[in-house]
Amino acid sequence: MQLQREGKTRYEIKEIVGYKLLDSMTKYMRKYGYKVENNIYVLRDDSYNQNENAEIPTIINSDDNDMTRSNSLNIKQDMIDIIEHKDEIFDMLDWFKSRDDKGMTEVIEIINEGIKIDLPESETTRTTIRINKVIWKEFDVFCNENKEFNKQDLMAQALKNYMKNNKVR
Repeated sequence: MQLQREGKTRYEIKEIVGYKLLDSMTKYMRKYGYKVENNIYVLRDDSYNQNENAEIPTIINSDDNDMTRSNSLNIKQDMIDIIEHKDEIFDMLDWFKSRDDKGMTEVIEIINEGIKIDLPESETTRTTIRINKVIWKEFDVFCNENKEFNKQDLMAQALKNYMKNNKVR
């Protein structure tokens, strides 16, 4: 409400605190007992929440373009908590910086004897084929059991393997 006392309009306040839409900020203010009168926020008389100093939370853009709300009271409390645990935090940082990664890293090699997709780089083509219904249903089940691969690649690899195994010598 401080911004309104400074003479800022609702639209200016919306821009300052970072709301994308005026309706979003107005909805928030209504939640805390305010109404819009003459283009300013006024505390409703019938309000269940008589908080004169309701703060409009600032919106902060995060790195991944999401919108997150930041409540200044929570930030203050978080800072106090960090200060109270300062020694522990520094001890953890010292431990992390001094540890020897050579003894802590184990490489686990997984050898997959299963499906190998080895197709040439190429564009795909659309085609229609007729196929035995029973075999198609079995292929569909097979594809569902191997969801890490797409049907198109499985079918292309199956055709490639068939041609390789049945080449006329």
